Amino acid sequence: MKLEFKCLKCGCEKYYVRTAILPERETGLGTYYLKICTECGYTEMYSAKILNKDKKKEKDNNLEPKIESNS
Repeated sequence: MKLEFKCLKCGCEKYYVRTAILPERETGLGTYYLKICTECGYTEMYSAKILNKDKKKEKDNNLEPKIESNS
């Protein structure tokens, strides 16, 4: 996961990412990414559903030619 990160609490730019599965009202279970500051432990939570949707849009907007096979 590539997101710009600078800890709001201490200003550190180092972090690690964990995945969490949490209950949601509509869908049952949802996947979230937790970005945790290595210095102070400040944590930000991101919805995997939203991040993966944005990643797919980036991939679809890529200007590389698509190769189709005839098989």
